[in-house]
Amino acid sequence: MIYKVTSILLSLAAVTSAHGADPVFIEESEQAHFQVSLVADGMEFPWDIEFLPDGDALISEFDGTLRILRDGALTPDPVPTGLAIVERGGLRSIAAHPNFAENGLLYFCYASGAQDANHTEIARGRFDGATISDTEVIFIADNEAEDRAHYSCRLLFDDDGKLIATLGDRRHRPDDSQNLANHVGVVIRLNDDGSPAADNPFVDTPNARPEIFAYGIRNAQGAVFHPETRALWISEHGSLGGDEVNVVRAGENFGWPIATFGIDYSGEELTDTPLLDGVTPPLFYWYPSVAPSSLAFYTGDDFPKWKGDAFMTTLGRQRLLRLELNGERIIRVDELFSELDVRLRNIEMGPDGALYVLTDSGDGRLLKIEPVSPE
Repeated sequence: MIYKVTSILLSLAAVTSAHGADPVFIEESEQAHFQVSLVADGMEFPWDIEFLPDGDALISEFDGTLRILRDGALTPDPVPTGLAIVERGGLRSIAAHPNFAENGLLYFCYASGAQDANHTEIARGRFDGATISDTEVIFIADNEAEDRAHYSCRLLFDDDGKLIATLGDRRHRPDDSQNLANHVGVVIRLNDDGSPAADNPFVDTPNARPEIFAYGIRNAQGAVFHPETRALWISEHGSLGGDEVNVVRAGENFGWPIATFGIDYSGEELTDTPLLDGVTPPLFYWYPSVAPSSLAFYTGDDFPKWKGDAFMTTLGRQRLLRLELNGERIIRVDELFSELDVRLRNIEMGPDGALYVLTDSGDGRLLKIEPVSPE
């Protein structure tokens, strides 16, 4: 069944932190009373955050550098990655190898190539706590385009140690999202060396790229595994409307651009019907668009009524959305951060049980959601 969003707007009040100048936002919803505190700022369009086993965290910046969050504060100097990143394409997602504590391997998804002929790459290098070394490109996507857009580029490892990556339709190649002979509009699944996983669904399909796990996906920038079922959930940008949340399983076609609830930016209809045989319908869709940028599940103990809910950051709507679930049904959407007035790029569940949010700007901030201080 398809559900169209209905939202509840919540109030947000700014107050002053007990620690001094750092701003803290207090919000009370029907499910939780929480504060949003500033952890760090001054980052150059941060895109992703990866928590490491030693307690540090790494934050990717669009210009190709990393920032280290250590002992609750950013270290002074950005860490160069040495990646060949195309301007306005950017470094996007980062992911630590499942055995990072032993091998130090860090994976990067980014845009590379020429200004008018660029593509997506995945590389890996070793992080020693201060620098990146031994960098090597392990995957070059067949998704070249003139435009520098719709890369997707979210990375994560599954429970089998396989690397999952989302790859977008590159804006002007939507029809190729239905073509298994390229890497346009797909989710791919790789071994940790960049080779295709042997049990992928199309490895024996003639002319299909063996890396493809699922296809027909416009621009999925959010991807996360459900904490209990371990199913892969993604959040996807639609066109004008048609933003989606989907549960992705091997071999599925999610319909872009032959089946969508969105319309073209010109106002013209893209499809005769949003539902087709052989196409997996969205778990949930938005109309008008909210521009979803990331997705996370809450598994902490501080907010019992949030436990098991999904949270989604948005760029266009500039809200944090709480998705209340009943199995694989989204039964309610609440809007949080309604007066913050900033694009939200990423949300992650931290090892301390708190939710962390990155804002999308040239003075990007890392925010932490936690219980309201007794003070």
